[in-house]
Amino acid sequence: MEISHRECTGILLAGGMSRRMGQDKGPMKLGGHMMYRYALAALEKTCSEILISSDRDLPGSENYIRVSDAWQNCGPLGGIHSCLKQSKTELNLVLAYDMPLVSAALLNYLLDHSRDAEMILPIKENKPEPLCGVYKKSLAPLLEEQLEKGEYAVHRLFEKVQGSLLVIEAGMPFFKEDLFLNLNRPEDLEHWDKKEKS
Repeated sequence: MEISHRECTGILLAGGMSRRMGQDKGPMKLGGHMMYRYALAALEKTCSEILISSDRDLPGSENYIRVSDAWQNCGPLGGIHSCLKQSKTELNLVLAYDMPLVSAALLNYLLDHSRDAEMILPIKENKPEPLCGVYKKSLAPLLEEQLEKGEYAVHRLFEKVQGSLLVIEAGMPFFKEDLFLNLNRPEDLEHWDKKEKS
């Protein structure tokens, strides 16, 4: 049975303390737009519903449901767990709000390969990207077990499930050298600025 891409919830991970950046990243301007808008736009083109994982409001995101972590200070795993519990769909696209180069085309590619796996992650240059992937809602109890044990690393979850890694390489229509650029530090912003001006 083919799964419609519309039967999917987007989970925008917008939590975290932004310690390495030194300020809240969400409202920061990037190329004339708030940073989080790039990732949100990719989810908007792909998903029928969007949940924002955050304990604070993002300017301009009032039309979306904000979900606070049930398990505090557990990193992205806590946000994914809380949003999966609230999601109304089995398929869920998870994307960190500080990954502005991820496109709807890539997200649709992940969904195209989501039939038989509980968790689907892209992998580029032998590095899986756990904050850009498809997570089945049925994983929520397993996430809760992991949180109860104090195991907060997302890659530990992947080791326990029927997961799939999709290789991302040059030649794919959505490929970019810095596709999974994660804007965590001021120097990452400088790298972005150089790319924009080149």
